[in-house]
Amino acid sequence: MYEKGANKTRKQIIQELLSNDPRSKKQQVWTLELKKKKKGPVPRCRACRKTQNEDELTVIVTGLYVPYEQNFVTETMFYFCPKQQCINNIPYWTNLKPPNGIRADRSIGEITITALKDNGLPL
Repeated sequence: MYEKGANKTRKQIIQELLSNDPRSKKQQVWTLELKKKKKGPVPRCRACRKTQNEDELTVIVTGLYVPYEQNFVTETMFYFCPKQQCINNIPYWTNLKPPNGIRADRSIGEITITALKDNGLPL
């Protein structure tokens, strides 16, 4: 698809791939959920690489990304800690944009939501 001598940086190629994918126009819905631990590998926060604990609050969004050293786009779920610095630390190989607002799951109590709002999370 892209030749090495095309005088484009890897970052430029990734941004081109992401912007040309028709799925990139799909609206991103950021959701705060209470995740219960299941058997198997536990998703990590993409920003701080922290492993989610049992019954931990997690911000989840579906988006596009370009796998390492590949020239195609795929869709995946992204998991973030409910911290503003983690949510704002989005890798350049994704089409994610920092959220204007995050939807909270019904299982999360008002006290928790208020505490997260006070810490700068856009709920």
